Amino acid sequence: MPRKRATTTTKPAPVIVADPAAIWPAGEPDPALLPRRVDRKAAAAILERYYGKVSARTLERWPLAWRHFGGRAVCETRELLTVAEARFNAAPAIRGGRRLDPSQVAA
Repeated sequence: MPRKRATTTTKPAPVIVADPAAIWPAGEPDPALLPRRVDRKAAAAILERYYGKVSARTLERWPLAWRHFGGRAVCETRELLTVAEARFNAAPAIRGGRRLDPSQVAA
């Protein structure tokens, strides 16, 4: 009896954004120009563009409401940007450079 040939289905390739700057404009983030909901990887790419490097795993600890849809955890972009801005503004500003003794500073 002949063996049946295994059928394989090809999944469409995921859309990978190599350069977020090509899609998301510089300056202040505008939720109207961004996707309504994003998964953790896309959220990390958006935050890297506007605030600095954040890993997708770090976002698991942020106080965001994640919905599991289609095998992915997604959150609202507006909520993501609100939390990111609050965390960014709460971060201490640290000045670099050499610290001089007050007696060495010329008046």
